[in-house]
Amino acid sequence: MSSVTRVQLNAFWLLLFLLTAQLAMAQYKKVNLFTKSGRIYEMGINYRMQNGERSASPGFFISAGRSRDDRRIHHWFDMGINAGNKFDYMTVSSYSSTPGPVRVQGKSGFDYTLNYTLGYFLADNSDDEKPLLPYISGTIGYSSKINYSEYTVSPAGDSPEMYPSDERGSFNAGVAAGILYRASEKIGIRLSAGYMSVTTASSGYGVVFEELKSHPAIQLALRFNIGAGE
Repeated sequence: MSSVTRVQLNAFWLLLFLLTAQLAMAQYKKVNLFTKSGRIYEMGINYRMQNGERSASPGFFISAGRSRDDRRIHHWFDMGINAGNKFDYMTVSSYSSTPGPVRVQGKSGFDYTLNYTLGYFLADNSDDEKPLLPYISGTIGYSSKINYSEYTVSPAGDSPEMYPSDERGSFNAGVAAGILYRASEKIGIRLSAGYMSVTTASSGYGVVFEELKSHPAIQLALRFNIGAGE
């Protein structure tokens, strides 16, 4: 796949994400979700729970959105940066004369994410006597390409048939269940666990090892309800 094609594909995914988010904003504006009240902001950590050939990795994010006491539907946009993960896999030599096993070990670089999440409270969030609010949510978003990966090959100097891939971004979609603890009118703590499906375009360069695959994930965030009481 040419570099121009990769850029076009990444732009398409980002455009799809922004268009979907814009449509959602237009629909929920009709039911008065977008008023001055109910503005929420978060900062938190997320943890990609990959295993096997790929290690788990942490990340940090900030978000902004809306959550009103008279509506169970709430939503937010978030931007994040994620640490790279370690990888360790077996492949074969690309040298036809010595097609023996080859071990590849390394660590991927960081990546950033842009996501939109739509959630629904399973309990009555208008009741101030209920500090714990369970919810379910769905997320769509985009992850940047993995920045340059560092790796070693054993036997040294060999050429693995399957190289680590660090050239492409990905489109992500996931579901989660969580709980919001309202410590006060303006401050809360949100915890969620879910599964994120990762779709990456074909590289066009044969077989590659993807450092980031579909995975379970958890999030822990501190929420500020700036618009409370307006």
